[in-house]
Parts: sequence; C-alpha cells; structure tokens
Amino acid sequence: MKSQIIIVQENGIAKPHFCCGHCGKVIEDASEANFVWNPDKPDETMVICKAYACEETQERNQGGRCWMDLDTAWFYLKSNSKIEEKRVREKAKALASIGA
Repeated sequence: MKSQIIIVQENGIAKPHFCCGHCGKVIEDASEANFVWNPDKPDETMVICKAYACEETQERNQGGRCWMDLDTAWFYLKSNSKIEEKRVREKAKALASIGA
C-alpha cells in the first residue's frame, strides 16, 4: 500500500495532502475520494480516489470493505480529535499572512 499522506512543497511551504492508496493520485478535492476500511481489520484503512478503476479494483481485491466519502470521514476525524475550529482558523490566517 502506498503512503496515504504526502507532503507537497509549494514555494518553500510544506503542504500535506491525502493521496489515493491504489493509484497514488493526489486528492485535491475531498469530494473526489472515499475512505474505506474492513470492519474485521479496522487498522487497514485507505483513502481511494473515485476514479472508476480504483474503486472497481478495491471492490474486487478487498471484498467486504465499508466506505464513506472523505468529506464525512474528515468531519468525524475532526470531531473525534477535538480539533477546535477557532484555533484552525487562527492558524490558517497566520499561514495566509506569510503566503502559505
């Protein structure tokens, strides 16, 4: 399995991105990806892009998997990790001020 998070360097700024665990494509829009897992092996999770070949291959090779769109998965991760929206906005504003 390929790395699910990669770092893209833009103008000297490191920006983490999800990438498809099947084809390696960088996920630039959460609506273009699904979060998939096997309920019998909860530590085997993967983000896959919604390209037909990736979804079809995952279904064929990993039968019994569950999925949710990445937008929904992100909501749960944010909530379960106690990420505070105000703090995120403050950090985003600070990063924007330096061109990140």
